[in-house]
Amino acid sequence: MKKWAMLVSLLVGMCVFYCGFRAGVSQRPANWALPVVRVVDGDTFDVLAEGKAMRVRDLQAPERGEPGFDDATDALRDLVGGKEIGLSFGGIDARRHIFGYPVGPFGRLLAHVTVEHAGRELDVKTWMIEQGYAKLWVGRKGRR
Repeated sequence: MKKWAMLVSLLVGMCVFYCGFRAGVSQRPANWALPVVRVVDGDTFDVLAEGKAMRVRDLQAPERGEPGFDDATDALRDLVGGKEIGLSFGGIDARRHIFGYPVGPFGRLLAHVTVEHAGRELDVKTWMIEQGYAKLWVGRKGRR
């Protein structure tokens, strides 16, 4: 009987915690402005938001060990490292979501990313592709 009461208490506590956490997250806007705390590679970085890694939506930069990895990582670090970036989640059709936000297969939040550069707002994906550091990601087997 004691184990049963502990289990019920644990479940009630988890429900209360989840509902409170969910309420806090659901009040977040569709667009965030957050500082970049670490650049992981040419399409992924960490922001100060629940410790989650962010990935630039539809951008494919070279992976570790591939030619161009260091250049792409350095380019993204120079562009967004330590800066406040704009994150937009609208129009992203992902298979998985965490609290309504799109998530890729490795648990990284997917977002359209902008940063102020040379006095204007710059789309990070477009800039990385135009500079030759990355290419447009079209998904596995051509699907998004």
